[in-house]
Amino acid sequence: MERLQIGIIADGGRTGQTDFKAYGNNRIGISGCMVILVDSGCAIVSVGFRRRVLRRGMMAVLFYDDTFWIERSSRTFTCRYVALADDNVQEAIYKLTSPYFWDSLSENPLFLPDNDQWELLEGWYRQMVWICRNSADE
Repeated sequence: MERLQIGIIADGGRTGQTDFKAYGNNRIGISGCMVILVDSGCAIVSVGFRRRVLRRGMMAVLFYDDTFWIERSSRTFTCRYVALADDNVQEAIYKLTSPYFWDSLSENPLFLPDNDQWELLEGWYRQMVWICRNSADE
């Protein structure tokens, strides 16, 4: 699997699949926003210096100010990601002015969507793959 260059997203966005093993126990720097969809296995992660379990069927939403690393993971841990550059998320961040939203997301960056929500996330991910592939050529 590839080692992500999350901190250097110049083309607006990137999608892909990873197991994060190339990082070892090092912090994964995020520039902008990263959404992770876990496809298999499980991992013990640290988000905001809090240890959490990230397992199959879960989603993580992380921003540039989050500290994130994989402490350990199962042999089968794989996930898909959407990483968006800072320029692409700033407008959305500033338009969402509710402190409650940001406090909630900061406290709970990991989610366990139900089957219907996961199906919607699958469609969203496919759209993001298409957008990233087709906008990189421009």
